[in-house]
Amino acid sequence: MPNTPDSNSQPTPEPDDLPPDPFGPGDPFDTSPASNIRPEQAKVGPDFSALGPLGAMFGPMLGDLTRLMNEQRATVWDQGRQVALMRATGEGDVQVAPLDRIRLEELSVIVQRHVEEASGLPVSTSEVVTVNALSRVQWTAEFLDLHRAMLEPATSPKPASPGVTNSPETSPIAGDTDAMLAGLVSFIGPAMIAMQIGTMAGQLSHRTFGSGDLQLPRRHPNHITLIPQNIERFATEWSLPLDSVRVRVLIEELLMHAVLRQEHVADLLRTLMTEHARGFSVDTAQLMEHLEGFGGNGSDHDDPTNHIPEAGLGAPASPKQTELAAEIGRIVAVIEGYVEHVGEVIATRLLGGDRRVDEALRRSRRQSDDATEMLSSLVGMRVTQSAADKGLSFTRGVVERAGTQALAALWTSAANLPTDSELAAPGLWLARLDLFH
Repeated sequence: MPNTPDSNSQPTPEPDDLPPDPFGPGDPFDTSPASNIRPEQAKVGPDFSALGPLGAMFGPMLGDLTRLMNEQRATVWDQGRQVALMRATGEGDVQVAPLDRIRLEELSVIVQRHVEEASGLPVSTSEVVTVNALSRVQWTAEFLDLHRAMLEPATSPKPASPGVTNSPETSPIAGDTDAMLAGLVSFIGPAMIAMQIGTMAGQLSHRTFGSGDLQLPRRHPNHITLIPQNIERFATEWSLPLDSVRVRVLIEELLMHAVLRQEHVADLLRTLMTEHARGFSVDTAQLMEHLEGFGGNGSDHDDPTNHIPEAGLGAPASPKQTELAAEIGRIVAVIEGYVEHVGEVIATRLLGGDRRVDEALRRSRRQSDDATEMLSSLVGMRVTQSAADKGLSFTRGVVERAGTQALAALWTSAANLPTDSELAAPGLWLARLDLFH
């Protein structure tokens, strides 16, 4: 039986029988080879072909990534904050037990009285300083909120190279390939620094006892912050009486707080540290060199992040940052020497001749870690052991020549802080301030 068309089927129309194209020439939905899109319409975004393998590999996503970074620039700090909280959580965030909080508050009342008597400095404008006993996540959130103004300048976009800025007129989307890539790096760099700051803050929450460990200026004159979980872990690891460790930590925390709540000291350090953090920029040439090397070994499984160096925080310090770090280091060395000496005097009164806690704390703090190294690099607070010893030697030299009461003059004015020469020769400082008996 011959094949006959189905009576229900419709004949296929010839091309000439089709209705006119409602979109006209250049229909954006027409993907056929014969589409009539104009060349300038077909090319969207910059041409990455000049980048060779890098362009072939990253080209399809670079344009979208640049747009995303432009849109999300305001949230770079928030992204770093999320990283910090995840790092702080670790295997789980342990909330502070009410009894631990109460015990720290009881001991702080005793320690505060001795700190004020030994230093001559008020610890709080109220009768008793408030002790904030926080979990690691809570401490991390407070740390970032308190010090955001000082740390965030490091995440601000910087010019990627001389003559390249991040203004809309010179956006990487509109520029040539080299300018586009350089501009893109200038956006990636601040995001990487924000992530590094977040990682640092989260890691610090696992090793610090409280904010006083970090020698950073603070804005809360009437409260200190501690992480009981870390204090208890330290006491267990070193087989030390928990209350003895609590008392020793409170002595240093309250002494550091008494010094750093002095407005002229806090303002000076905050200004210097903020300026140091603002000085970080992305090493565009280095980052581009590593990116361009991606895929060159023929491996399809190579991870491009392995070719991205630590932008900013891993870069060499500028001459200005070196100058700032020297001034910051001198001030912090004096503060550390003062706190160590006066702290030992108070600890002898409260803990007797048992020096096990002091020795354990000293050994623990000599162990370097990535988080404290990163913080030191960021705010210029690199105090070598030699500088720390010089600060302690200065403090003891003042006491030997003029008595403990002479130390109070250190904190009455920023001009009273010792110079480098005076730090090495306490007699010069005493002579300048006419403090000899």
